[in-house]
Order: sequence, then structure tokens, then C-alpha cells
Amino acid sequence: MNTNSKEAVESIELLTFSNAMALANTRDALAELLTLKLREFFNIVDYTIAALEGYILTYQYFLYDERQDLSGRKKQRLAYINANFGYETGIYDVVTKSQKPVVFDVEKEYVEAVSGHIKFWANGGLKSIIGCPLKIHDRNIGILWLDPGPENEFNENQLSFLEKVAAQISIAFHYLITNHEIVKAGEEKAVLLSFSNEIASVRDKNGLSKVIKSHLKDYSLISEYLICTINHESKTYNNFLYDYDSFPDDDHEFTTLALKRINIPDGTWDICLYSDESRLFDINKLLAQENVPEYVVLWKKMGFEKIVGCSLKYGNDYLGILWVQPQQITNFLLKGISSHLAIALANILANEKIEAQLKEIDSYKQQLEEEKLYLQQEVSGSYSFDEIIGSGKEMEEIYEQMSQVAFANSTVLILGETGTGKELIARGIHNASPRKDKLMVKVNCASIPENLIESELFGHEKGSFTGATERRIGKFELANNGTLFLDEIGEMPLDLQVKLLRALQEKEIERIGGKAVIKLNVRVIAATNRDLFSEVQYGNFRNDLYYRLNVFPIVMPPLRNRKDDIPALARHFIQRYSRNTGKKVDGISNNAMKDLMAYDWPGNVRELEHLLERSILISKGNIIKEFHLPISGKKESKPENEDQHIKTNEENERDHILFVLKRCNGKIFGKGGAAQLLDMHVSTLNSRMKKLGIKKEQVFIVQQVQD
Repeated sequence: MNTNSKEAVESIELLTFSNAMALANTRDALAELLTLKLREFFNIVDYTIAALEGYILTYQYFLYDERQDLSGRKKQRLAYINANFGYETGIYDVVTKSQKPVVFDVEKEYVEAVSGHIKFWANGGLKSIIGCPLKIHDRNIGILWLDPGPENEFNENQLSFLEKVAAQISIAFHYLITNHEIVKAGEEKAVLLSFSNEIASVRDKNGLSKVIKSHLKDYSLISEYLICTINHESKTYNNFLYDYDSFPDDDHEFTTLALKRINIPDGTWDICLYSDESRLFDINKLLAQENVPEYVVLWKKMGFEKIVGCSLKYGNDYLGILWVQPQQITNFLLKGISSHLAIALANILANEKIEAQLKEIDSYKQQLEEEKLYLQQEVSGSYSFDEIIGSGKEMEEIYEQMSQVAFANSTVLILGETGTGKELIARGIHNASPRKDKLMVKVNCASIPENLIESELFGHEKGSFTGATERRIGKFELANNGTLFLDEIGEMPLDLQVKLLRALQEKEIERIGGKAVIKLNVRVIAATNRDLFSEVQYGNFRNDLYYRLNVFPIVMPPLRNRKDDIPALARHFIQRYSRNTGKKVDGISNNAMKDLMAYDWPGNVRELEHLLERSILISKGNIIKEFHLPISGKKESKPENEDQHIKTNEENERDHILFVLKRCNGKIFGKGGAAQLLDMHVSTLNSRMKKLGIKKEQVFIVQQVQD
């Protein structure tokens, strides 16, 4: 047959073949046609068509003679070669870069290249194999592989005819793939729509993990995955979420790396982060580079050969990367999934940040408000430790006691008449203690209504009683690690004294309406101008609480017993109120000072302070020349010849009982008590005291009572 005749025959065969393929619009019809015609044209043993999709060489759209593969072994082998051997191995890429069919000598290639595909074919007994590129407008869509058999050697004419046949197959194969992609695109859009609807409600990691599993993993769109997030401030990244079912929880190396922050750039992560397209990485090629990131080494240990990274970008913000194992997922679907994940990730990160901030704000809001109030009180307070003035014997004893107890955690009970400076001493003890950097919270037990004092001390939960519209922490909780100063402790109601005793003994409290026990570290300093021991005798104060408070008593001397300190105190108050009022008062006349020294000061230091403030306001010069002192407190001398008052028997008895009570430090009954010294029954002594008008305020404890 001459050349022209042969070309005419080939043309007729190609035309017939083309017309037949035009009718073969399904996968099965095209496979049946190729099985018949390829064997007729070239006398081959077998054929396979591999589809090339994006960056993944996949056999999803493969065609072969299924009638000769009843057991499905060939399909299994094709799936195996696709899963285990890469695309750029010197075989597939050679064919796709060629314009003509390429013949491979399997035995020769096995010796020289030793690629995964050649090994596979050699083990299958193939001597040679022919790869013919399938192209549409110079775009690779697949490869036609032919097994010519051991005796069939393709000549130039056959290869030329194969090229023409391949062009016809490309058209039909492209049509088949295009139809498949249209169907698949519809399916992918449905997946993305469902995924989008579900992920819109995600607010935390657990919700995101469940959606990924139900919509991506369970449908085999992805297998293992990692979501890493970036910290732009520290220029690091770390794992945010990963497939807990696929990665080993007991692998120390993995768990350590999963929690570790890694610096950017590292030559891999940053390349993928700032790419608009998904990136496929060959693990072996990455390992061949210098300064390999340690997570790449871990990927290899876990059996990964390839991994795909897709940037998670929300607006102009780069949030992180989605890493997945390459499956049958298309680039379109992967990018769509990544876009939805980026939105969900942005929401989760924002929610986590807001929740953390709200939790922190809620935790400290009330305490900060309370601390602000008390700090303002401390700043504007009248006293500080440096302002303790006094150098007499009485004050030296007070200073000694303060130094003894300041560095301990012991409870202190400060006793003394009103206006003697009990709060000043409490502040001095606090400021000299290790708790000085914390708050000293003050509670005036006499100024708080009885129905509110429990809430004031221990706090309450929202809704615990009428008017409790929000949770409130009490003064005990506010003073945690600091000092709680309970002023006017003698005014505390009896029913609350029980709870106070428990707080002191157990170092724990419960808010009103609360169920949790709150452990505290609070030092308590109490003060009162009452005779607590007598209050115990009369049943107005619990004896167990009294002894619990009276661990270290400090008795403040009245000003009338420390008159040597009056000049120093007067100078101090003059300086303060002259500065505050803007007046230039800087001294006191001698006569005026004599009046101060002669006065009994029933209101003690507080009365002296207020007197000097008033005197400065009405002063017309820089020297205070006189004070307007109450007459009741002045000592007036009487003429020696004036008749002296003769006391009655009852007055003498009253003075004698008072003298004995003071000598006994207020103790009425028991050993060393007033009843024993007076040789009277306790009930008789109490009756006489009541008849003579001896009140408990007239007897003050001057030292700790001993039983």
C-alpha cells in the first residue's frame, strides 16, 4: 500500500473514530470505544488514561478496559500508584511537557531513573510503556498510557498515527471531564453552601471542629488538617486547631510542638501565608533544604509525603494557614472552604479576645471600684503613720506595742475614749506591716444600718434579697491580702458577731445567697470606745468573740493624761489648717497655750483639732491669742476658805466601788474581782452599782483582763 493510500485509510479511520466518539458522551461508552479501537489500531495489551487536575495528578477520571478487570485489581493498582508516587518524578512530567508520544524503556529507566512509577511497571512485567499527552489548546488535561506488549515495538508511523488519535481522544475526554466538572462544581457549591450555613453559627473551637468533621472529613474531602494562627506583634505562629482524632495525643514531640510558638519567616510558612493560591509542598524536597523547620521533620515522621497549605485571609488581615493532606478536593473547593474558615476564625479570635477582656473586666471591675474609693479615702484622710505625734511616756509605750505587732498577722484590739486616734494607730500598724502595699479597708460598724451590715462585710450575690440587682463583693473580700479595720466593733449586732467569729477563726466567708466558700487572708484590727468586758457581762457582746479580738490590746491614753504632747499637736494642726485655709497663722500666745494645757479635753485629740481649725478661721492675725473653750472642761480654782462639799455615805460608797472596779480593771466576779475584794455577792454588787448610778462607761479597761 502506497503512502497516499495509507494516509487516506488513516484519515477514514480517524473520521470514523471521531464520529464514534462524538456519540460516546458517557464514561462507559467512551471506555468501551477506546478498548475496541485502540486494540484495533495498535494491537496493544492494555491502556489507561490518567486525568491531570490542577496541582494533583489523580486517577479520579481514569479510563481503562473494565471488562478485563472483573476482580478490580487494576483499579486497586491505579489507586495505589496515584497515592504513593508523585507527579514530578521524571515520567509523568516528561510526557506532559512533550508534544508527541514518549516511549519509555522500562528496563533502562529502571537502571537509570529508578522512579516509583518505573519500579511499579517493572514489577508488573512491562518491558516498555508509551505515554501520549492529551491536550486542549496546549493545556494538559491528561495522559494516555499504552502497554504495547513484549513484542510490539512502535515505529515512527505508528507514533505519528497515535499522536493524531490522541488529538481526537483529547476532544472527547475534555468533553467528558468538562461535563464531570460541571456536575462536580454543582456538588461543590452545594457543599460550600451547606458548610457556609453551618459555620456561620460557629463561635468557638469546639464548634469549628465539629463542622469540619461533619462537612469535610466525613465526606472524605480532607483527612488530617491543621489550622495555624499568626501573632503579628511577636511575629510568631502556633497551632490553633488540629484533628485530635488523627494526631497522637501521647506523642510528646507532637504535643510539645503543637503548643510551641515558631518564628516567622521560616521559608515555608510565610511563603504559603502570603500566597493567593493554595501551595503544594513535597516533604522530601523541603527536608533537602537547609534550616528545615522542625514541624516539617515531624510531618515526615508522621508519614506525610505531601501537604497543601492555603492562606486564611479575612479582608486585608492574614490570620493563618489551613494545612491539609492532598485528597480529591479541587482547588476551587479548597479556596472556598478556606474563605469560610477565615471568616469563622476571625469571629472566633474576636470572640475569644472579647470574652477574655470581659472576664477580666468582670473579675476586677467591682474590686477596682472599691479600691478606688478606699484609695481616695486614704489619700484624703486626715491621718497617716508619719502624723502620729507624741513623745511622752504613754505614747512611747504605744509605739513599742505597735512595733511588736506590726509584722505579725495577729488580731489587734485598739481601746480608748473617742477622739484618741485609734484609726491613726490602725493605719500606722498597717503601714508598718508586710501588707502595706495592699488596702486597709475601713468599716464603721456604728454607721451601717443593721440590715445591711452583713452585706457590707461579706458581700452578696445577685438576687439574694430584694434590691440585690447585681453581685457585690464585701469588705472582707476587698481586703484580701490586706487589712480590715473594724471601727466601733462594740456596736455590731449579736447575730452578726457569730459570722464574724467564724470569719476570724476559719479565714473564710460566704456571700449572702452564695454557695461557694471563699478562702481569705485578711488581718483584722478592731477598735472601740466601749468597755467590751462589761458588754460581755451584760450580754451585749459574745465572750468568745471578745477573747478572739483581744489577742493584742492597745489602750490609747486620753489627751488629759498626755498634756505634754499638746504643744506639738497644736503646732501640727496650725500648719495643716493654715495651709488649707490660706491664712498665715503660725503661732499661739502664751496665755492661749496655758488655756489649752488647763483644759480637760473630754473629746481628746479630735476636739483639739477641731478647736484649732475653728480658731484659725476666725483669727485676724498670725498669732492665736485666745480660744473659746467650753466652760465645763475648764478647771477653776476655789478660794481656800470656801466651804468644802461634804460627801454623803452613798457618794462615798459610789467612789469606793469605782475605785475598786478600776483597780480590778473592771472585773466584777471571779478571783481578784471587785465582788471578792468588797466581800459582796455578785448580785448584791450589781444591785448597788445600779442604785448608785454606776454605768459601764465609767469604768474603762486599762490593761488586758486576766481570769
